[in-house]
Amino acid sequence: SNVKANIGYTISFVKSSNVESVKIEFASDGTNFVQIPGAVNITETTYNWTTPNENYAGAKLRVIDEAAGNIIGEVAFNIVKIKITKPDAATIWMTGKSFNIEWEGSGAVQLHWTTDGGSNWNLIATSASGGSYSWNISDALSAGSNYQIRARLAADNTILDISPIFKIKKLQLTQPNTAATNWMIGKGYEIKWTQSMVSEVDIYYASDGVNYTRLVAEGVNGSLG
Repeated sequence: SNVKANIGYTISFVKSSNVESVKIEFASDGTNFVQIPGAVNITETTYNWTTPNENYAGAKLRVIDEAAGNIIGEVAFNIVKIKITKPDAATIWMTGKSFNIEWEGSGAVQLHWTTDGGSNWNLIATSASGGSYSWNISDALSAGSNYQIRARLAADNTILDISPIFKIKKLQLTQPNTAATNWMIGKGYEIKWTQSMVSEVDIYYASDGVNYTRLVAEGVNGSLG
């Protein structure tokens, strides 16, 4: 079985009435056991443990009768790390652009987005790996301040992480809008755009079509587009 890294996890076990107290040990490699700090003199049949913040395949836990020294339970499992690092709470992305979703952990993940707190999830990618995925945000998406991303292990959908809430804004140039547009030197023309959640815009042009270094105007009221 798989357990997510760096979470509170309840270890449950069964002990006979003649076992007064137990201790619990952990082996990240399944062989070399070490005492879990604080997991001694346990008289109940559960123990709340914070799992390590690392990936461990074939890890083991064992429960030991403290008086007799006998192992009364042992289990093998995997600890799987998955943590979204981008987007975070300060992230502001834009429709029509590509941005990297980033996470820590190994194994392929499924990526989804939501705007309703997770009641409905929308697919971004069925199998992404390597800790980064470039998401091309469609112009069809609405601007909003309640977006979240979910990364879920493709091999085990119980192992997942959900990003903090972040923003996606919308800004689209509508004039000029094609390479066929021809403007004359010395004449005035309107630059137009549509936007949502954009308060100000800076306008640049690129004489070579690549390097937007020529400033036209800055701090323009976004609603004027």
